[in-house]
Amino acid sequence: MDCVVTALYEVEPYFLDGDPYRPTLCRQMAFDYYVGGLYSLKGLNKDIILFCNDRPINFRGKDVTPKEVIDKIIPDKDFTKQIKFVPISLPKFYTKYNKHWEQCTKIAQNNPDRLLCWNPPMACCRGDIFDYVFKNYNYDTAIWFDAALSNESYISTKYGGTWHDWELNDWKNYYPDNKEAIFCPDFYNNIGKIVKEYGNVICGLNWMNLEPKDFIKQQLIKNNNPAFYNFSSTGAFLGFTKDYFYNNFYNDYNKALDTFIDNYDDIFTEIEVFSYMNMFKDFAKVMWTSFHSNIFDGSMQKTFLDIIDGNFNVRFNDSLGKENLNE
Repeated sequence: MDCVVTALYEVEPYFLDGDPYRPTLCRQMAFDYYVGGLYSLKGLNKDIILFCNDRPINFRGKDVTPKEVIDKIIPDKDFTKQIKFVPISLPKFYTKYNKHWEQCTKIAQNNPDRLLCWNPPMACCRGDIFDYVFKNYNYDTAIWFDAALSNESYISTKYGGTWHDWELNDWKNYYPDNKEAIFCPDFYNNIGKIVKEYGNVICGLNWMNLEPKDFIKQQLIKNNNPAFYNFSSTGAFLGFTKDYFYNNFYNDYNKALDTFIDNYDDIFTEIEVFSYMNMFKDFAKVMWTSFHSNIFDGSMQKTFLDIIDGNFNVRFNDSLGKENLNE
């Protein structure tokens, strides 16, 4: 059995020097901003496992449950019947929360003028999310899709792009009403074929920012890995079979988290961790070169359309540019 995994979780900011007017480590985007994107996942025609807050969400001045927020916004009142809700408290759920949050807040305090808009623990609890799914449900394959992946900055409205301002959404612009919508069964099924063949799939770009690149190269040299490959993961989608996850990924992911938390003097998310792990894991990869919502080769949107058509390449490290580290 297969499933879709995602999260809608309203994170708490960190306040510099305890000042409530100086929030950081958070984009302060409300829970309801992502509901229009979440509804796109219905088109994949799979069970949806949704990780969400275990506390009430303030919506239009009232405290309600995450399910109630979704029901109040989306006209399709049967949608939440397709969802298995997993309420969590991030500090209790993420196994490395305390040490990771301590690292994050130290960096924030030492760099008060930096714009730090990500919440690293929420991004990096991905391993624990898959662990929960495989331990508590009878799924052989699970694929994560970011709940904001259908946002109109990535996907044009022609192909089912959605808005953070859900009041702008056309609720008939989703699959199957919109036959051209990217989030459809073939999109999931063709990504699922990669997972079933190789045990895993990640996606990303053929370049990497300088700061994580230098750190990753240092770690590779330290561990006698011979090459750096030009690949940077993105958080768009990520999938595993249960066997691959436990036999080849989860323990190494937690070790990689420790490597970054203990040694990297900067904020990081799952993107840097997956990029580092790919150097020696050589995941099955779907790649693009930009996040533009156009139909030119190399854009994420064009890649998604190619996935639906089955006209795409699965990439491995031997097809990437590399730097030899032992020369």
